[in-house]
Amino acid sequence: MMLQSALAALVLAIFSCHGQPITSDATPKICGAKLSAANNHFAVNLLKHVDSGKNVFFSPYSISTALAMLHAGAAGDTRSELSEGLGFTAAELDDAEVLDAFQRRRQRLEESQNSTVMSEANSIVTNEGYRPLETYIQNLQSAFGAELRQIDFVHKGKEAVEDINAWVKDKTRGKVEKLLEEELDEDTRVVLLNAIYFKGLWKNKFNESDTRPMAFYNGGVEEIQTPTMVLTARLAHGSDETLGADIVELPYEDAFSLVVVLPNERNGVDALIRGLTVDKLECALNRAFLKKVKLALPKFKLEGSYQLKKTLQEMGIKKAFGEADLSGINGDKDLKVDNVLHKAVVEVNEEGSEAAAATAVVVVTRLGAESSHVTTVAVDHPFLFFIRDTKAGDILFLGHVNHL
Repeated sequence: MMLQSALAALVLAIFSCHGQPITSDATPKICGAKLSAANNHFAVNLLKHVDSGKNVFFSPYSISTALAMLHAGAAGDTRSELSEGLGFTAAELDDAEVLDAFQRRRQRLEESQNSTVMSEANSIVTNEGYRPLETYIQNLQSAFGAELRQIDFVHKGKEAVEDINAWVKDKTRGKVEKLLEEELDEDTRVVLLNAIYFKGLWKNKFNESDTRPMAFYNGGVEEIQTPTMVLTARLAHGSDETLGADIVELPYEDAFSLVVVLPNERNGVDALIRGLTVDKLECALNRAFLKKVKLALPKFKLEGSYQLKKTLQEMGIKKAFGEADLSGINGDKDLKVDNVLHKAVVEVNEEGSEAAAATAVVVVTRLGAESSHVTTVAVDHPFLFFIRDTKAGDILFLGHVNHL
C-alpha cells in the first residue's frame, strides 16, 4: 500500500547570452534558523503567485535549493534580486552564511531519520566541453552535495533529455518520471537539478476499516462523496481567529509532520492564502495544543507541474532571465536563465505520506495543555496543507486541495 509521499523536481537551464569557497564563522543554529525563515518566506510568497483556481502542490524546499545553486554563481543586481526573492535578505543571511546553512541543513537531514525516508539530490549538468569555474563547482559540491556531469546538449539533444529524466526518476524513487518534456535549446550550457523524496509513516495510525465515503465540497460548492480517513487521537489543534481557520498537526514517526489548515468558510481557502504570512502561520502553530481530536481527512493524491519563469519574475527575480550577471559560474556575463521547471507529487493515505519533487534551472546564452474534551474536525471543503521538518521548521512541501 502507498504511504504518504511527496516528491519534487526542479530544472534550471542556463543559456549562454551576450563563488567563493565556504567560510563562515556564524553560529550554525543561527544560520539554520535564518535559512528556515527564508525558505518559509519564499514558500508563502510563491503560494500567493501560483494559480489558486485548482489544486496546487509544490516543494518550496526543492525550488529554493535549485535557485540557491544559481545564487551561488550570481553577482551584482542579479544576486541581489535572488537574495530578496529567496528571502535571504529579509532573514539577514549573507553570502557565506547561505552556503554554510545549506551544507549544515543537508547533513542534518541525512542524520535525523529513522523510519522516515527523506532524501535530496542535486546535480550540475553542463554541455560537453563546457566547464564552469572551479570555485563554483567546489561551492556546489560542498554546500549542496551536487554531482557534476557533462552531456552533449547540441548533438545528442534527445539523449540529454532522457539522461536528465532518468536521473530525476531515480532520485525520486520513480515518482517524477518525466521532468523535461522536450529537448533543451542548443544554446544551453548548464542545467541545475534538485530532486527531493519523502516517505513518512503516521505516528498515530489511521485504521483502514474506518475509511468510508464522506462529503467533500469541491470549490466549496459542489458536494461529492470521497474516501475519508477517520482518526481519534491526541493531536496539536487550534482554532485561530487571525487565520480564520482550524489547524491540525499530524506527526510522522520522526521529526516531520503534516499540517492541515482548514478555513472556517467552505469557500475560504483563497482568502486564507491572500492573508497568509509566515508570522501568522507560526503563531497559529505555537498556539495549537494537544487535545483529543476526532479528525476526518480525505485520502488524496496530487500532482503539480510548473514553468516558473513568469511567476518568479512577478516575485521580483527578473535580471536572471535577461541582462543577467552569472559571472560566478564561468567568469563572464554571457549567461542567463531560460526557465525554471518544477514537478511535484504527493499521496496521503492511512499509512502515511509519500511525496517527491524535482526542479531544474536551465541556463542558456543570453527557484499547551491537554483536555479530555473531544474536538471534531471534518476536512470537508478546500484546505491548505504542508509537510514540515519539525526540528528546523522548514516547509518541505506545500499545497492546497480545491477539488477531489
